Amino acid sequence: MNNTFSTLAIIIGRRNYHEADRLLTLFTEKNGKMVVRAKGIRLSQSKRQGHIELFNTIKAQIIESRNFPILAQTELIADRSVIKSDIKLLRIAYHLTELVSRLTPEHEKHQEIFDLLNRAFCSINLKIWDKEEFLSEKFEEKLLHLLGYGVPPDGGSWHDYIESITDFKLRAQEILSQ
Repeated sequence: MNNTFSTLAIIIGRRNYHEADRLLTLFTEKNGKMVVRAKGIRLSQSKRQGHIELFNTIKAQIIESRNFPILAQTELIADRSVIKSDIKLLRIAYHLTELVSRLTPEHEKHQEIFDLLNRAFCSINLKIWDKEEFLSEKFEEKLLHLLGYGVPPDGGSWHDYIESITDFKLRAQEILSQ
């Protein structure tokens, strides 16, 4: 018998898989970051296609399976399509998803990080933030605090500190500014 559970989830990544499927990276309320398989989602008659766009918050029913958990049903909770209409908002959103994706391990519950990311996306979607740098810096600071990393040594920037922790150059803001 398959183990099934429901959870709120924010879509932070996606990539095509086989002919009609897609692998989604979700940051869930119950299980933290996880990759699930959305079967048949790329078919034109798929009813869930609009729900599973980047940055959306969904209620997801997930079935555990051998390879990838399977996304069974979805209900759209927050549509964040407005973000995609403004390059500044898009840059911020991609940066936040890159941070969460790089800094959090899979299958480790982080309710506070889920709430932080959800609030940040709500703010971005409502265009509350005028200064992109302010939101990014505050998010970086709060995320590192929640993960127990502390503050940057020698008063350096949060951005540089994150790059030193992950050994990766953060690329979202750089790519979208070209």
